[in-house]
Amino acid sequence: VITREEAFTHPAKNVIYKQVGDLESPDEIDIAITEIEEGDIFLGMSDGVTDFIPPQELPGVVMGEYQKAYDPVNKKPDLKKFASGLAQNARNRQVPTPEGSKDKVTDDICVTVLRVPRKV
Repeated sequence: VITREEAFTHPAKNVIYKQVGDLESPDEIDIAITEIEEGDIFLGMSDGVTDFIPPQELPGVVMGEYQKAYDPVNKKPDLKKFASGLAQNARNRQVPTPEGSKDKVTDDICVTVLRVPRKV
């Protein structure tokens, strides 16, 4: 297990040590129950995003991209624009190598956004 401090620099930072669970070993599945409300948004991001946006900046970046994607007419964000904005923010932070290429390939950047539907 690596420490929080090592999370961004450790050579094995991308190794998964614990899975969410599977049907063959149901005793090992982690379950968390929480209340969700209409309009709640859940984000999933690959390390291609979190490698370039430091943890202390991530909440501000998420809020900034949310505000850019918010449509005041429909009173909700355009989720495609929101996800694209987060991915582009990470892509813009990639540092060119001396050869002119990026340190990481851009297809390593993935953002998934899920919204709890509003009742009609």
